[in-house]
Amino acid sequence: DLLPADGVLIQGNDLKIDESALTGESDHVRKSLDKDPLLLSGTHVMEGSGRM
Repeated sequence: DLLPADGVLIQGNDLKIDESALTGESDHVRKSLDKDPLLLSGTHVMEGSGRM
């Protein structure tokens, strides 16, 4: 799913995001409340689920 807006992760379950459109990095980024909770508009959810 495409993230339509920037936000902060408030709940997540094994969430992995594809940020390649913004960063050029091909690896999926694991997001969690403790480490890297920022979610960016235009990125894609590849695995897991979450709320922001």
